[in-house]
Amino acid sequence: MTLALLRRNTSKSNGGRLTVQEAIQKRQVHFFKERKLSERHKYFYQVQGQLGVTGLTWCDLIVDSGGDIYFERIMFDAQVCEDMFAVLERFCTTHLESNGNNPI
Repeated sequence: MTLALLRRNTSKSNGGRLTVQEAIQKRQVHFFKERKLSERHKYFYQVQGQLGVTGLTWCDLIVDSGGDIYFERIMFDAQVCEDMFAVLERFCTTHLESNGNNPI
């Protein structure tokens, strides 16, 4: 499975095309921490959820900064997915079923 996150940089330096590393240094890419996808960013949880639902074991993250392209292989983390699904189950129980909006 490949998830492509495309980001075109609008900075005037370098013809509006920064490398991913330059964009990280200028804090224009908020989903990276230490040159990898932050495990606290919503994209990380999105990928983990997609991997959990599809049963795939990894996903390639591709970022196009306009100046270069960055690839990172994200591995499925069963514990993260289990924790996410527990939170989602509590949300559904609390907000949907308690209001009589049980979709099941």
